[in-house]
Amino acid sequence: MEWWQKFVKWFQKSREKPSSHNQTKSPVDQLEHVSDSQWKQVPEYIPMANNDKALKERISLIAASVATLDGSDKQLKVTKIHTRNPEFFKIALMAASIAAQDKPDSHFIVKKIYKKQEA
Repeated sequence: MEWWQKFVKWFQKSREKPSSHNQTKSPVDQLEHVSDSQWKQVPEYIPMANNDKALKERISLIAASVATLDGSDKQLKVTKIHTRNPEFFKIALMAASIAAQDKPDSHFIVKKIYKKQEA
């Protein structure tokens, strides 16, 4: 057999798909069977507790003052006040710290966190 025939034969073998039992799945492919109902998104902000009415009034007053700084006759009504979720903040801080371990001069932004629901 000539060298070019051997090369063509080798090239054809290399282009064949490997058998399915030898393929290893990537971690993303392995998660495809997991249903979305098992995971719940952790909110970045949660509604403020109703028991602190004085704090809510102060926040509303400050927000209305900032909104009307341009001097026009505007009215502002604050209907909902949310506060940062401490669980989201702690997890995001830990994840960004772990990710920044190799590159200390880098910046990371955590946009979403999902939590596995208990059965």
